[in-house]
Amino acid sequence: MMVALTIVLCAATLEFGLAMFMSPEQSANWTAFDAERGWALIPGQYTVKPMNGVRSFPLSINELGLRAHRPIEATRIRRRLLVLGDSFTFAREVRTEGIFTQQLQDLLVERGRRDVEVLNAGVPGYGTAQQLVLMQELLTKRRVMPELVLLVFFTNDILDNLCLSYGNLAPQPTRPCFGLQNDSLVLEHHPQKEFNPADDTLVAAPAARGLRSIAIGRALAEEWIQTHPTLIRLLGYIGIDATVPRLPGLLNGWYRDDVVTSGTKLTGALLRELQRNAAEKGSSLIVTMVPSPFQVYPATYIPLLERSFSGNPMVSAFASDRLRPQRIVAQICREANIPFLDLMPIFDRNSNSSLFIPRDGHLTESGHTLMGQSLVEFVLEYLPAGVG
Repeated sequence: MMVALTIVLCAATLEFGLAMFMSPEQSANWTAFDAERGWALIPGQYTVKPMNGVRSFPLSINELGLRAHRPIEATRIRRRLLVLGDSFTFAREVRTEGIFTQQLQDLLVERGRRDVEVLNAGVPGYGTAQQLVLMQELLTKRRVMPELVLLVFFTNDILDNLCLSYGNLAPQPTRPCFGLQNDSLVLEHHPQKEFNPADDTLVAAPAARGLRSIAIGRALAEEWIQTHPTLIRLLGYIGIDATVPRLPGLLNGWYRDDVVTSGTKLTGALLRELQRNAAEKGSSLIVTMVPSPFQVYPATYIPLLERSFSGNPMVSAFASDRLRPQRIVAQICREANIPFLDLMPIFDRNSNSSLFIPRDGHLTESGHTLMGQSLVEFVLEYLPAGVG
């Protein structure tokens, strides 16, 4: 009884301490329906509590509807790098000073490029089609004139472009949907104000329930286990059945013949249109690709996928060829003469570190640091020379 009472007392003290120190509040809604893009970020000040953190932190969306590093500079002598992307670029889980766009800004300053302003144009849930529409709006209506546009591609973008949900391939009417007619892009579907709760783009992250100490402990344990695949087998031995809740968009997007055939063709057309639009405004397009955690930690996640979806041929196809998405996107960019940087080899070399948040799937601050360091040389290679 004394031991049990001591454990209960320690747990209660820890829980009370976390309740005093931990800030659970966060803003629930920062997007609004947009008739052209499907949804857009609402300018304002917000509070975020990431699922793997203890404290909340502030997040700002500026007058352009972009995550703000600082107020937009008005001077014309600054060169701008416009970074297009989805939630990996927006990075709601990381403080502003830690996201790769801010780290890239700091690294460019260290390299003597104080004339460069990095704009974070990432919007959660966006695919290449929405990034195209956003760029057109920024270039024409908002008069943002970047010298260089960096598109950060992610593995689920192929499904976003086809307006399909990641898990069950259900149509997503909230998105603008493009098709191809004689190899030309045609807008076939305008966004509809029909929010689908099965789609994980606009649905707010669920608040943690239960004891705070257990939630924090679980998040830390999952992050550690991710880089120690032998522990996954150990969990099975002691009766803990770890599984993946739904088939990842990575598999539905790149390991189904019907999806990858139509999605690749459409994505290629969208990238070429991005390139053409940028060139018309005197800019140029470069592309990088963030790998999925399923690709970076195959020894951890492939056994989980095999256990969760036994006999599924897409799991077998992924296990035998985990680099298929990068190979296809690299080929698209090569054919369009678009410079491409594949981050997969870099993440592979650093896979002993925890670069992704388990269950959430987005980058940790360490992952953002790796991205910023990896992108600076790529950006400098294609960024026009400095002013004065």
